[in-house]
Amino acid sequence: MRGRHWPHLPVRDGTLQIAVGLVALTASAYVPALPVLSAMALVAAGATAALCTRLAYSQHAALAIAAHLCVYVSLYSIFVGAVIHEALSGAQKGIAGLWMIDFGASVVLIAMALRKAVGTILGSAAF
Repeated sequence: MRGRHWPHLPVRDGTLQIAVGLVALTASAYVPALPVLSAMALVAAGATAALCTRLAYSQHAALAIAAHLCVYVSLYSIFVGAVIHEALSGAQKGIAGLWMIDFGASVVLIAMALRKAVGTILGSAAF
């Protein structure tokens, strides 16, 4: 076994997060109880990490990351609105506790993506 290296998991550049989020989004089409907001936020966080990794030293990184954030924050807002609409007009007529857990987890993931993006724009790795 000496000299052999295990392939690393692509966690730093966001590809694993994107893959897990897309699998969860696809599965939520068949199992409505799965957390849709967290899956969408995971895709957004992975895409932000991938973009920041690729554009970290680019001259136009700030503009590209700002446009990226506008797109993903808008998409996340549409998902939040759709979930709230379904919760208030669906069969249960209310917001369940599982939805609140999903929303809380997705807010944490979106905040992590925003922190990564702002840190890359400002040029601080420790931001």
